[in-house]
Amino acid sequence: MADLTPPSRRGVVYAYGRVRVLPGTGTAARDIERRPESDWISTPEHHEPYVTSEEWSTISAQLAARRPTVQPIVGKGSALLQGLVRCGQCARRLQTKYWAKDGQARAASYMCRPLNTEGQPEHTVTCSARLVDQAVIDTVLAALTPVEMDAALTVITDANREQATNTRAQARQLQEAEEDVDRARHLYEMAGSSHARVSADLLQKYEDALARLDDLKRVQARLTRQAPVSVTREDAGALRALTQDIRRLWDAGTTTNEDRKRLLRTVLSEVVVLATTAEGIELEVGWAGSLRQRLAVPRPKTVDTLVIQLHHEGQDPKAIAEHLNARGLTTAKGTSFKRSTIYAALDRHGLRRRDERRETLLLIRQMVIDNVPRKEMLVRLTSESPNGLGRWTRIRLTQTISNLRHRVAGIPPLPANPRAEGAHGRGPGSTTVTPDGP
Repeated sequence: MADLTPPSRRGVVYAYGRVRVLPGTGTAARDIERRPESDWISTPEHHEPYVTSEEWSTISAQLAARRPTVQPIVGKGSALLQGLVRCGQCARRLQTKYWAKDGQARAASYMCRPLNTEGQPEHTVTCSARLVDQAVIDTVLAALTPVEMDAALTVITDANREQATNTRAQARQLQEAEEDVDRARHLYEMAGSSHARVSADLLQKYEDALARLDDLKRVQARLTRQAPVSVTREDAGALRALTQDIRRLWDAGTTTNEDRKRLLRTVLSEVVVLATTAEGIELEVGWAGSLRQRLAVPRPKTVDTLVIQLHHEGQDPKAIAEHLNARGLTTAKGTSFKRSTIYAALDRHGLRRRDERRETLLLIRQMVIDNVPRKEMLVRLTSESPNGLGRWTRIRLTQTISNLRHRVAGIPPLPANPRAEGAHGRGPGSTTVTPDGP
C-alpha cells in the first residue's frame, strides 16, 4: 500500500554522531567539530514529527534571528578590528598580538595558529593590523557618504506621514471602543435583573469593552508623550554639513580608539582574511547588511615594486605619487604619498642616486665638450651636484673624465675631438682649454 502521508508529515530521521569532541592539548581547550553527513548513523521514520519541516524551518530562522551575537570586548588597543577579523581557512577569530623591540612603539598584528591533537600548528595566518585596519577604514569612510538633503527630507516626510496615519487610525480605534462601551452599557441597563444569565453575559461584555478602552487610552497616552519628528530643510542642511568631512571627524583628537571600534562594529559584521602572501593580503569585508566586498591590501614591498615600475616608465616622483594615491594606496604609516616618500622609495633601491649620478656625469661630459676649465668645473660640481654623491676633488674629476673617454654605461661617449665639437656655436675670439690640461 502506498504511503499517502505528506512528506512534511512523515517520520523524523534520527541521527547519531553528528559532532565529535576533540580533546584539548596543553593550554588549548577542547573543541567540537561537526562531522560530515556521510558519517552520521541515521534511522529514517524514527518517530512522528511534532511540526512540519516547513514550520521547523520557520522556527529555526526566527530563533537564529533572535540569537545574540557575542563578540569579544572592544578593548583599548590600537588594533581597531579586534574581534571582527576571522580566518578564511578555519573561520576562527584571529587573535590580536602586540609586540615591540628595541624600544619601538608597540605594533599590533592579527594571528590564527590553531594546534592539532599533537600540539603542532595546523596552519598559520598572520598579518599586520596597521595594513588591514587602514584598508578597511578607507573602505568604510568612503562608503559613509554625506547625507543627501532631498533624500533625507523625503525619508523624514514619509515617516511623519506614516506617523500621522497611525495617529488617525488610533483615534478611530479609540472612538469605536468608546462606542462599544456605550452600547454594552446600554444593553446591560436594558436587561436589568429580570434575566440573570443574560445580565451576567452582558455585564462581562461591558467589562471587556471597558478593559479594551483602557488599554487603547494607555497606548495613546504613551504615543502622545513621544513628540513627532519635525525636521526642516535647514536641519537637513546642518545634518549634511556634519557628515561632509567624515575623515576629519574620524581623525579628530576627541575621537578615541573605542569610538572608532564601535563605529566599525556598527557597519561591519566581520572581516575575513582569505590569503596572505609576500605581495599582499586578500580580504573579504562583510557589511552589516549582508553585502560582501573583496579587498586587496598590498604590502609595502609590493608598493615599492610599483614605484620602480613607474619610475622605469619615465614618470617623475610627483606623477608616481598621484598615481598611487588615485589607486587608494597608502604608505606604511597609512598616509598618502608625496614626492618625498617616492624619493625615499627610490633611495631604498638605489634608483634616485643612480639618476643623480647619471645627471652629474652628463654635466661633466658637457663641460668637457664646452672646454670649461677644471677649476670652474669643480665650482659648478660643488654647487650643482647632489650632496649624496660625495666631495669633488681635482683627482676625482680627472678620473671621471678618463672614465667618460672609455665609455660609461648609459652615458654617450665623449667625441674624439671635444674641442671641435665644443667650438661649434662659439663666437669668434673665444678661448679654449684642453680638458686634461692644468
